[in-house]
Amino acid sequence: MSITVHKYTIDIMEKYTQIPMPKNARIINFKSQNWLPYVYIWAIIDTNAPIIEHQFRIATNTHSIPIKETTTYLGMGIDEDKFSYHLFDLGEE
Repeated sequence: MSITVHKYTIDIMEKYTQIPMPKNARIINFKSQNWLPYVYIWAIIDTNAPIIEHQFRIATNTHSIPIKETTTYLGMGIDEDKFSYHLFDLGEE
């Protein structure tokens, strides 16, 4: 087992994003950088674990979100135009 921290990119213009990540990846942080239309997430991963799709949802205020048992709220971000968005981890597929 090799445990490391990896950085992944999510386009805030996409409502749903699937990212191939090792199974049981644990999201530890997310931030925007340089006011780009992306947010970055950092996850603790096992590099020997099988790769599976991990789903994320970007939602603005009043937009619907699919709440299920595996949904985790990761926080809120604000871009340079003061546009706020919320990031949800919808879990593994």
